[in-house]
Parts: sequence; structure tokens; C-alpha cells
Amino acid sequence: YAFNKERNGAAELPEVEWNYALGVDLGFIDSTAFVVICWSEEIPETYVVQTQKYTGFTAEDIAKKIRENNKKIKLTCSVRVRDKELTTIEEIVKESIGIVDGILILMGDKSNVNQDKTNLVSSQIVTSLIDKGIDDKLELFLSIPAKPNFTKIQKKINAKPKGFFTQVINSKTDAQRITDFLKPKAFKIIPCLLLPSEKNSKSAEFLKIDWSNYKDNFIEFANEIHKLSDDILISSPNDFQMAQTHLSKIKS
Repeated sequence: YAFNKERNGAAELPEVEWNYALGVDLGFIDSTAFVVICWSEEIPETYVVQTQKYTGFTAEDIAKKIRENNKKIKLTCSVRVRDKELTTIEEIVKESIGIVDGILILMGDKSNVNQDKTNLVSSQIVTSLIDKGIDDKLELFLSIPAKPNFTKIQKKINAKPKGFFTQVINSKTDAQRITDFLKPKAFKIIPCLLLPSEKNSKSAEFLKIDWSNYKDNFIEFANEIHKLSDDILISSPNDFQMAQTHLSKIKS
């Protein structure tokens, strides 16, 4: 329904204990929108306390805007390799120093518009950046499958990034196997988990994710994975409300 200031607005927030979250709807030609919301375990309503939107924002611009409001937050951005020259990638990374804490170097999917400009691969980029001393200023990450063949990802291991983000993990066994192999080698491991909800079901279907073994006990599952890796990335592409509810429960 359409927003009605009299019906949907509020002059002030109720006096309860609030949790705050920042939502970012990414765009470039279309606007990138920033929305700060707050919610409480004491009342059912969620309040929007601030909104802003900008056109032409790059990932660096978004990180700067987030950093303006929270100097302590740890930020990691991703850089797509496939359609860029090495010099362009190096320039992007150098401009990110002091704005973000880490960069995930991704190959990226093939574009229907842009032709691949180079034959560069992500591990080669990380090696080049480390040779230039960038790893002293930024944490550099690579991605790995949820069920990696460790022989086939040896080039990524040899590149010696700070750590690895996984594709979506849907079993403790897969996370255990990755952490058992890579953590002793001093790599950070950040398993990605897809939040089970009806609104995220199309994403699960597209990614061929079976969340049946943790659908009804996601918080327990997330805590188990966190104990193995000391870190997790929770993805909820289509259900922000469910994400904030689960994050509140995990936080408590």
C-alpha cells in the first residue's frame, strides 16, 4: 500500500531498547539506496529512521558512505576480475586502502555485454597485489566452492591470500572438511550461509541448495559453523525482515 504520513509516520521512537541495521539496495544507473531501520524485542513494529539515495555510486563510494556513519565497522568489498585489465584492478584496490579492510577478488560470471579483456584469473591477481605489498594494507581474499577439490584449488592456496570465502555451505560436514584442511595453514575461512525462508527459496533453487537439514534450526546451524571457522557470512537476498530477526537472536 502507499505510504501515508499520518498512518505510517511517527514523531518519535518509543522508549525501548533498540537494535539498528543498515540496508543497502545497490544500483548505479538506478539509485543506490541506504535505509537505516530499528527494531526491538519489546514491540512488534519496525521503524525506518533514515533514508538516502544516490546515483552513479561505485562500491568504493558505498563503502565511504557506510564508513562515514560507523568508523569501527569492518568492511570487505568484492572486485570482479573477468572484464578488467590488471592496471585497472590495481588502481581500484589502491583507492580502497583506508576505506575498506579487505577485498574479495572474484573471477565473476561471463557478461552478455562486455567481452573478457584479459585472461587473468583471481589467484594471479592476488599474487600480483601481494608482490606489490598491498597485503600489508588490505586483507585479500579468494573464493572457493562449498565442496572444493583441494588439488584443483592449489593455485589459490599457493597465492597465499588472507583467507577464503566459500560458496553457500549447507552442511556442517562440508564446513568441517574445509576448516580442517585450510585453518592449520593459517588461512581465514568465511563460510557463506543462505538464510532459509520462503522469500529466499528461488535463490536456493537456483543455487541448488538443500537447506532441509537446518531449515528449522538455522541459529543452531550458524553457531556450529561459526565455532568451526570463527566467522560466517549470512546471505538473505530477498528477506531482510527474516535476516534482522535471526541476527538479533544470534547476537543475544
